[in-house]
Amino acid sequence: MDPSNPKDVQVHLQSLWEKLCESSKMLVPIKNQKNGNVFPEGPGVYCIWEGTKLRYVGETKDLYERMNHIKQTRHHTARRTVGRIYFNAEPGYEPASSKKAFPPHIEEKLDIYISLNLRISFIEVRFGRKELEEYVCNLKLPIYNASSHNPRSGFYNLRPT
Repeated sequence: MDPSNPKDVQVHLQSLWEKLCESSKMLVPIKNQKNGNVFPEGPGVYCIWEGTKLRYVGETKDLYERMNHIKQTRHHTARRTVGRIYFNAEPGYEPASSKKAFPPHIEEKLDIYISLNLRISFIEVRFGRKELEEYVCNLKLPIYNASSHNPRSGFYNLRPT
């Protein structure tokens, strides 16, 4: 692949996206305990799926560490977004942020919802992680990504279909 050739880059990104889709056949549930040795201690790209629908794509320098962060509201945008979408009408709801978790009763419900409904696929990617993440966001518009390259990211009051 010639990184200066846009067509080569496009073909490479599409190939990586196809590998991510292949890895979605071996989805890993998000649980509240450690994920053991399922996730490597290295860089990669991961997808969060709700059933067969892609909901979030992210990149990280350490998949193992990042998968443990997904269980902590302050450390993961996708978790905050799921909480906002599904539990914002609950009594006592207060929004979470990178500095503050949801109230404990919302965190409990969120843990249950995530463990029952969301799964993760991943591939190791040492070079071009950010480019792959942006490529997939532009291609699939996952609704839990709250990024500028997702034009639907502002529609958090809508439950996914």
